Amino acid sequence: TSRIIAKLACWSHERMPVSDLGYYLAWLKEQLKPQGNDYLQSVCRSLQMMLRIEQYRESFVSIDGITNIMHVLNNASIGFQVQYQLTFCLWVLAFAPNIASVMAKYNVIPRLTEILTETEKEKVTRMIVAFLRNLLEKPEDEKVIRENAMTMIASRLVKPLELLSSKPYDDNDIKEDIELIKEKLEGNLSDVSSFDEYALEIRSGRLSWSPVHQSEKFWRDNATKLNDANFELIRMLLKLLEHSKEPLVLCVAAHDVGEYVRHYPHGKKTIDKLDGKVIIMRLLEHPDSNVRYQGLLCVQKLMVHNWDYLGKQVDSDSKSSAASGEKMTKRMKYPSVIDRYFTKYFQPNVHNEYENDVMVLVHSNRICVLTLSDQHPIIKQQLKIDSVESLTSINDQMSGKSKRGADYIHTDKLLYRIVCSNGKVFTICSSIRGRLIEMNDKLLIKPELLHEQPHYLAIMIPSLKDYEINLQQLLNETDYILFKDKQSICDVATNE
Repeated sequence: TSRIIAKLACWSHERMPVSDLGYYLAWLKEQLKPQGNDYLQSVCRSLQMMLRIEQYRESFVSIDGITNIMHVLNNASIGFQVQYQLTFCLWVLAFAPNIASVMAKYNVIPRLTEILTETEKEKVTRMIVAFLRNLLEKPEDEKVIRENAMTMIASRLVKPLELLSSKPYDDNDIKEDIELIKEKLEGNLSDVSSFDEYALEIRSGRLSWSPVHQSEKFWRDNATKLNDANFELIRMLLKLLEHSKEPLVLCVAAHDVGEYVRHYPHGKKTIDKLDGKVIIMRLLEHPDSNVRYQGLLCVQKLMVHNWDYLGKQVDSDSKSSAASGEKMTKRMKYPSVIDRYFTKYFQPNVHNEYENDVMVLVHSNRICVLTLSDQHPIIKQQLKIDSVESLTSINDQMSGKSKRGADYIHTDKLLYRIVCSNGKVFTICSSIRGRLIEMNDKLLIKPELLHEQPHYLAIMIPSLKDYEINLQQLLNETDYILFKDKQSICDVATNE
């Protein structure tokens, strides 16, 4: 019935009366639910037809219909067909300059960038890049176009576009749209400052460990700028800490508040004035260990006064470690096979278990070998192991050099449960995305093999796309050493 009404409203000689139109669009809006609606695709199809008519677009936007579209798109469980249909609706809406000018306030760009990165369906890719092109062409105000471009840059759109531009497409319009967006973004990148990019990331609410967050120079030069517009960015960070449910966002926001306090002399008073200390203290009870860790570091920064002294102590420890490592290198005649052919990456606190750190050895051919980090308690403290239990198995039907038929796994795939004699239990996850091609069954019979170096837990092969994503999510060796240094400082402060 809904689709029949939509066809009559669009193809009749007369447009639907205003009173009926308002009622029908409100009903469609109400039906846009990610769950509990078995006819969601039919509703989306009706909306696709209705929004082709300019008069109907304005009415739909006036009842805040875009908010409901984004509510559905923000749900990760919806299928690609609904993603395509609703992105089509946004694309049609964005042909109106006045609507394209306000799209950014609905946080559309960051979410569609995520979908673009994840989707493998060409028609979804086609609609997203067409919509993004509209946002860079249709608004009449150049300032709005620049803000849209900056939001795309802050949403990490450049890298996915580079990957997409190298793919073949049946539809030539996709290639054309991608190249135009890249050209527009490159034009804006030439004069964007690191602080502009940082401010856009904060306003988007989708924080990640981009380089500026951990740059000493950035905070030294820009900490006072967070006071602009009545502490707008600080208020946004505190709001994220209070309301966000995403552990990564909470970790980055807590880190940034701590760096602000550390580099701005009156930062502590500002946070107190904005009631931020109470919000930060709540992080210490968060179920995610990384959030608790960043929250504790932030609390320390609120309490510690002599940061120069603490910084020198950390630098001194790091230099001592580097010096001892240099002496050891001189004694070694040849580098090991691992050092020659693999790059080390790390994932700390796997499965939200404190110090449950793993190392991923990445070969140039993208083969990844999962092992325990040398800082893992089992290795560092030589904990006695009672048992190793396998929590998954490999597909025996694999074939060929490319291991066709191997099971695809995500970062949270459970691989092993290790039980130690002191009662500690460690759950090992894959920590990367890719195809699982081998598990170390010998560990089930001889758990003590984990104490031997080198050892391995599993071997995986990620796709080129997953390979890039994996490297972004893991810590390199330098960052991991810094992470462990901070963790040690945190442990000392907690014990005291």
